[in-house]
Amino acid sequence: MVVKFWGVRGSYPVPGIHTNKYGGNTPCVEVRLDDGTVLIFDAGTGIRELGLSLMHNGFSEGNGSAHVFITHMHWDHIQGFPFFSPVFVGGNRFTIYARKNNRHKLRDVLAYQNKETYSPISFNEVRAKLDFVEVGEGRSWSVGEAAVKTVRLNHPSIALGYRVDADDKSFAYITDTAPFEDILIGEEFISRPPDHISEDMRRELEDLQQQLVGFVSGADLIVYDAFFRLEDYRRNPHWGHSTPEHGIDLCKEAGIQGLALFHHAPGNSDDVMDQIDGEYRDKGRAMGIEVFAAKEGQEIRL
Repeated sequence: MVVKFWGVRGSYPVPGIHTNKYGGNTPCVEVRLDDGTVLIFDAGTGIRELGLSLMHNGFSEGNGSAHVFITHMHWDHIQGFPFFSPVFVGGNRFTIYARKNNRHKLRDVLAYQNKETYSPISFNEVRAKLDFVEVGEGRSWSVGEAAVKTVRLNHPSIALGYRVDADDKSFAYITDTAPFEDILIGEEFISRPPDHISEDMRRELEDLQQQLVGFVSGADLIVYDAFFRLEDYRRNPHWGHSTPEHGIDLCKEAGIQGLALFHHAPGNSDDVMDQIDGEYRDKGRAMGIEVFAAKEGQEIRL
């Protein structure tokens, strides 16, 4: 199993001289299994470069297939899809998974980005075969030889986390989420942190936290939302993002030895990211956890 990062930034893309080292594209991670199966996690702007790479590997002739797992429909996680070259080649096939939403169909959300108001290219120009699969939290299914599972995350609109077990390895993709301790976030965005939470909500948060711990337990690598520094999170726990500290705590509890900090804040320059990377590498090393800030283009064989 090989993991490659094509987009690691959260909220909006920030290309430029101050983000060249870690990258400015929004989320997209490729997982390639030993049998050649291609799994794609999120379709932020990083998926454009991934698409160009795939076009050199059979997708330009219409012989490609891949599975795309979308955590949620916020724009930074889907905005690259209209520029994903392989979907405009007949013969290619993509299965696209996302959380079931009773208000908006998965296909409609993706297609809306290509309405003529926003794009000169209609969704009708897509030539690849697209299969849309709407799933819920707590689901499990097979993709070839791989076992895939979902879990609920703590984010406005409710994001899904994914886990893949294949090739005797396990990969967990846990973004976007706040930790399950200060606030339970649902379908709607909460404008400010609550003054207190009820005991019922506290128990539900504890249950969800334990579900997440069990879900990622023993994974070889977890890609985890580390958008905030701790002081920023304390001001904004209702935004639905987490910190490196929470990621390390999760790894300790779940017995995980590899943690990729992900969904970097757009305002974090390469210099800031170097500080974060160095600080948490050291903290992780002291606990037997390999921690690193994910970089665009970085490739890891598990």
